[in-house]
Amino acid sequence: PRSRSRSRTRTRRRTRTRYRVTLSNRGQRTDNNVELRVVFPPELAPDPTTVQGPPGVQFNKTGNELEFTPLNGFRPTEEATYWIDATAVAAGTGRIVVQARSGNQPEAISAAADVEVIDR
Repeated sequence: PRSRSRSRTRTRRRTRTRYRVTLSNRGQRTDNNVELRVVFPPELAPDPTTVQGPPGVQFNKTGNELEFTPLNGFRPTEEATYWIDATAVAAGTGRIVVQARSGNQPEAISAAADVEVIDR
């Protein structure tokens, strides 16, 4: 899988923002055990009640980290989109880190998006 998360965001404290993470299988083979992990910085609080992903995918939340259950039968050119709302809780600059790994790509592929939270 390939992970895309290219947005650079500036938001105000106490504002909710919807983030999109898209996984793409750019390989030539169907992939299995495709795992996704999203880590939010302390400046953002992900809201587990708003998380949406592919049908049947669930997740575990530990602190500011979300780990999704693996996808199987992920075909070449197929994409999987995840939506996560997060509220800006503290001023500062942080980074959302997305990591994906799979049976065909056992070493994690990472992407990051910088987020600046301002008070005003």
